[in-house]
Amino acid sequence: MFEKDLLRKLYTEESTSKNIVLEHADKVWLMPECAVKGAMEMYQPTSRGGKCLKKSVIKKHKAPIFARGTSVEQINIELNKEVRKQLEDILGISDFYVATYMGDTSTSQNDKAVLQIYGDDEIYAYVKITMNEENAKRFEKEANAIKNLNDLGIIYVPRLIGTDLDSDVKMLAQLNEKPMGQTVKLDFNNQVLDTVKDIVKKTTKDIEYKDSHFCESVEYLKKHLDVFEQDQKAIVEDAIKMVEEEDLTFAFAHGDFTPWNVYYVKDEMRIFDMEYCSDTMPAYIDVFHYLSQTTLLANRYTAQCVMREYERQLDLISEYVDKPKLTFICYLVWIISFYLERTNDIEIIREKIDVWVEMLEYLVKYL
Repeated sequence: MFEKDLLRKLYTEESTSKNIVLEHADKVWLMPECAVKGAMEMYQPTSRGGKCLKKSVIKKHKAPIFARGTSVEQINIELNKEVRKQLEDILGISDFYVATYMGDTSTSQNDKAVLQIYGDDEIYAYVKITMNEENAKRFEKEANAIKNLNDLGIIYVPRLIGTDLDSDVKMLAQLNEKPMGQTVKLDFNNQVLDTVKDIVKKTTKDIEYKDSHFCESVEYLKKHLDVFEQDQKAIVEDAIKMVEEEDLTFAFAHGDFTPWNVYYVKDEMRIFDMEYCSDTMPAYIDVFHYLSQTTLLANRYTAQCVMREYERQLDLISEYVDKPKLTFICYLVWIISFYLERTNDIEIIREKIDVWVEMLEYLVKYL
């Protein structure tokens, strides 16, 4: 665990402070032994195995036998006193627990920690922390996006309460309203689409394609077509040609709009975690990320099953999106480019790429 530099910065050894460490699939959770149930609000599994793992950690503080590659142990550490004091000053309270999550750091984008600040019955705030300069820039971009959305009357985004920790560590602290015990909703419905519609309506920009962030993504993809097999390359080239020839409308996009990055307060949707946002992407592109991620990650669908789900939802989508097929193609072009740019080893994401290209083929050739 402490091979991660950031965790060494945040925590120190302390003989009287007992914490539980869960390591699962190159991810790490640190949580006070006396408040594990609240800490595991950070872990929102959708698979049966993940749900069993979460229940076992909460009840027994250990991983189930079948959870290969997963370990749970007790260690004596505590949050660095200076870090805790900074959090107390930001929140204006001193009585709280801190749980920390850190993902696989094989890519620089994941070289960050997320702190959940919580009590016995509620979550007070989420705090992202990094020492990585690239992530710090994303934190700054997210903070500016939240402020801009607030100025436009979009109130279902987080409220910022802090953006710095010290000269080495950058922070993005946001107040939270998510109720304890709320599970992930996988519904694809009018509420999801209405949220995207409201954002698009308030953020549409009249700009040329060449001036958009989407154009930058397309150009990056065009320079890296050699990663595809010959038949895949032809499909991607056809898709790029289609989006470059169309008259696109550009607006703000969340960048990772999924069931895992929304929650509900009295049935009203709240969105968060917008560090991959952009203010000049094809309008409604978030709709297709939400649909694709839900079906691919939560339901473990194949590319063909995702496309069948798309066709099943097409009447609903068409109530909001003028050119759903084109926008879906734009999304797939963007997500492929996004992952190529963020990944050092293409083989790590080869399976994802194959699925997205198969979806592109379906849209380009058969619909």
